[in-house]
Amino acid sequence: MYNIPEYIGKYCTWNNRRSGGVTVFIADWINIESTDSLNMNTAEGIHVQMRISGKLMSIIGIYRSHDSEQEHYIRELDSVLKATADSDIVCYSGDININLNAFEADD
Repeated sequence: MYNIPEYIGKYCTWNNRRSGGVTVFIADWINIESTDSLNMNTAEGIHVQMRISGKLMSIIGIYRSHDSEQEHYIRELDSVLKATADSDIVCYSGDININLNAFEADD
């Protein structure tokens, strides 16, 4: 895959699609404790856990295909986020393919 000096790339791809894939780049001085592909039907993703200054941090990178059912994705995402409850810090980032402009400000 891609190489960026001073970073370690962790990758996840769907094998049955022509596009997609998720990459999380972590500075090479950070000790990565675990890397797991997420078990989701509506998206592909990766969960990387590391410890920084004694704190357990989870980074979740997700790509949701535009043709997956939105409500099913939200339920799956809720389960993924609950599984990171042991982490002190959680960072979720990705392409969720949901039109956020379609929601009211208080939704």
